[in-house]
Amino acid sequence: MRRPCAFALALHLVLLALLGFLPSSTTAAYLPTPLRKNDKLLHYVCFSILALLLYFTLSRETVQKTAIAAAAGVGVAAVGSELLQSIIGYWSGRIFDGADIMANFWGATTGLALAVLVDISWRACDRRRARSQFSRVPGDEDDNGDEIPLTSMV
Repeated sequence: MRRPCAFALALHLVLLALLGFLPSSTTAAYLPTPLRKNDKLLHYVCFSILALLLYFTLSRETVQKTAIAAAAGVGVAAVGSELLQSIIGYWSGRIFDGADIMANFWGATTGLALAVLVDISWRACDRRRARSQFSRVPGDEDDNGDEIPLTSMV
């Protein structure tokens, strides 16, 4: 687990909880106008960021394992948040909306795809950097510039 990403993820989850479960009249004043007017865009952006942060919080064993774990976590959050909104809807004035789930999934897919692309690029840079650090040892060649064979010369 990467601590800076985990901290950013925790802050983002608190923000999502406030946006998702408080009455919309309370949270609307703090949102930019495009997100205030388009609820689906807000879902898309929030879940894109969530998927990106979750991916980079998880360990970096392999890209595939990390992507699958992040997709599972964000998928549960995408559906679970809407179900929870319907349960507490009497208090917050929010209702279940299947279109919100689709916006959540599309946002999560975009964020996860971006995270995978960035991770693959970083890994490629790490491999190139590691390869460039290995250089020929001085004196590893004979007088003609040819490499000295590893077999014994006795």
